[in-house]
Amino acid sequence: MHKAHFTLKDVAAILNVAPHKITYLITSRQADEPALRIGNVRVWTEDEVSLLSKKLKSEKQNATG
Repeated sequence: MHKAHFTLKDVAAILNVAPHKITYLITSRQADEPALRIGNVRVWTEDEVSLLSKKLKSEKQNATG
């Protein structure tokens, strides 16, 4: 079975956020680095994108609520 992998640009497009928001979450240790790097490029799995999506939703709720 083939698992999909996504670059930062792909993840940002999927989650409809600017790439720097994802980078900020990682560098501020609010989100985990993806487990895989290919050619020193972060690569996310579908499960990791889902976890990141949940984190971004909770951040958005905290900012508005």
